[in-house]
Amino acid sequence: MDRFATTEAFTNPIEAHIAKGLLESEGIPASLGSEHHVWAAWHLSQALGGVRLQVPSECDALAREV
Repeated sequence: MDRFATTEAFTNPIEAHIAKGLLESEGIPASLGSEHHVWAAWHLSQALGGVRLQVPSECDALAREV
C-alpha cells in the first residue's frame, strides 16, 4: 500500500491545481484531497482543512523544494 504525504494545503482549489501541475511538470506524481468538499462548501474551506496537495511519501522532500 502506498503512503502519501500532504505537502501543502490550499483554501483555493484553483491554486491547488496550479501547484499540482507544477509538481507533475517536474515528474513528481501528485493528487488532490478534499477538492470536491471545498468546491461544494468553499466558505468552509479552512474548517475543512483546505484542498490537500498529496505526493508519495518518498517524494515529499523533493516536492517541498519545488
